Amino acid sequence: MFTSILLRIILKNGLICGLLIVLFAVLKSELFYGKYSHDLYITLIATSFIIAGFYFGSIRFKFIKQNESKNETETKALDLMVSLSKRELKVFDLLLSDLSNKEIANSLCVELSTLKSHINSVYRKLEVKNRRELLLKFKAELNLVVS
Repeated sequence: MFTSILLRIILKNGLICGLLIVLFAVLKSELFYGKYSHDLYITLIATSFIIAGFYFGSIRFKFIKQNESKNETETKALDLMVSLSKRELKVFDLLLSDLSNKEIANSLCVELSTLKSHINSVYRKLEVKNRRELLLKFKAELNLVVS
């Protein structure tokens, strides 16, 4: 999805630049015939560069703003995850894999009560109340971080 949006932006901006080049070529040819003064030609070029600068600057600003909000979300998720111990990270990973508590306890070779203690610790440190909230909060953010 992102690449198709980026491709559309590149094509649109390339078309605009191409049209400006054609316009300048037409104006230049008219200059040789003496219909327009050099000052008008230079003013039109300067004005078009100023407009293009504002246009591309606004696109860049929107792109940076979108990336900042994504980076803030990723940074917050990573900051919370750093507070987890190695065992809690393993439990966290298994919680995201949609296994039941019994399956997670078996894979970690711990009692169910021990696993529940780890899970509660993970919930507390990651500021969530239950597994559903954990999945909603971190699955999308982790996909951004991994890719």
